[in-house]
Amino acid sequence: MDISDENFIRKYIAAFIYDKLENGNMPSIFAYYGSISKNEARRRLENSPEFVASVIDQIAYEMSWHLKTRTVREHIYMVVPEEKLVKNVDIVDGMSGKIRTLGLEKMIMQLYEVLAKEAAGELWTAKVGLFQVASIPGRGQAYGKKYIERWMSRDPEGTKYCVQSDIKKCYPSMSHDKILEFLRRDLGKSDMLLYLFETLIGLYSEAKVQNKEKDCKHGIFIGSPVSKDLCNYYLSYLYHYCTNELYEMKTRRGKTTRKRLIYHIMIQMDDIILFGSNKKDLHKAMLLVIEFVKSTLCLKIKDSWSLFRTGYVDRNGKQKGRDLDYMGLVFHGQNLIKRCYSGKTVTIRNVSTRIRASIFLKARRKIHRFAKKIKNKKIIGSKFAMSTIAYNGWFVTTDSFLVRVAECWDQLISMAKNIISRYAKQKSYAMEKYYKKWRKLNYA
Repeated sequence: MDISDENFIRKYIAAFIYDKLENGNMPSIFAYYGSISKNEARRRLENSPEFVASVIDQIAYEMSWHLKTRTVREHIYMVVPEEKLVKNVDIVDGMSGKIRTLGLEKMIMQLYEVLAKEAAGELWTAKVGLFQVASIPGRGQAYGKKYIERWMSRDPEGTKYCVQSDIKKCYPSMSHDKILEFLRRDLGKSDMLLYLFETLIGLYSEAKVQNKEKDCKHGIFIGSPVSKDLCNYYLSYLYHYCTNELYEMKTRRGKTTRKRLIYHIMIQMDDIILFGSNKKDLHKAMLLVIEFVKSTLCLKIKDSWSLFRTGYVDRNGKQKGRDLDYMGLVFHGQNLIKRCYSGKTVTIRNVSTRIRASIFLKARRKIHRFAKKIKNKKIIGSKFAMSTIAYNGWFVTTDSFLVRVAECWDQLISMAKNIISRYAKQKSYAMEKYYKKWRKLNYA
């Protein structure tokens, strides 16, 4: 693959630019290439598709030339020279409430990262583990939920105990030298792609110097186009270590066998869970993981990691063990039952999945506010309607049928979808229509 090919570059940066046209930092790069003011660039972005297409062609041509001449760093500094490489912005995570620092990079730098991300697609596919379930198309939260339920249900012995842990400040702590060491090993034959990654990671260090940060040799920027893929790639070494190396050799009566310390693993970005059948073996495995993360990845597992017995019902019918709270979901192990398949008796465990309490309360408040606006005949904006629909997946994919019925969830979500549809088609707001529908609801 020739990543300096102009058509290859145009294909991916065009898709990215058209998706981000409304971003606040987009007019700057168009003003630079069009030799016009930012206000004029904003106007043309809205009204002149020909202008947008011509600038994209110009950017693709220059990126291709600078890749071939190995002057990417100089190009990034040259485009909109008054802008900093990266501007740090603190935001509050809507789900967890944590304060996170986003790195808003220059647009030209983001375009090179988009190119690096797409060109390294085969590397991500080859290296990232089957049960690394964050920011990978087709392998998100629903995928992770399906397999955790399957493991807990079909393999009650192998999921008897669980270790839950996460990495301390994963993004800000990733070593630049280690990332480059892994990339040089895996991209040895892709000389130009390796050069691009080396340049970008070098610019990460320079951006940290510009921002007067103390540690300039660690950390990738949350929110950059390639950051999630780099994090998944970096932690793939931990995933493969756990799947291939967490075992011990046992000798009994002169026969040596290999015994697994864990039975299942899942990593969602920097959150790790391990399942096993033996508490002592799982504890031993976790100590090995902590040492590997420290020595090989130069990261640290939080001291708050926990080892616990997953939920089950004892002989007296009492609920014991602990629920697994992971990915915003709570997995609740219940009673064991025996089933017969093709003459073979199999023991399975009933598992129910519900929404984490904090997320459930936010969703419930949101749908109540939505219903109240309908009741009071207030106009609902498309943004509020979309934020309401955003919670729908939590209820559809969990055991929340009774809640959906009690809260008239499906009917209200249907109204929200209709509101967004009418806005998209530039139709008038059907206030009386929504009010009449609300009057028919169970709790109205």
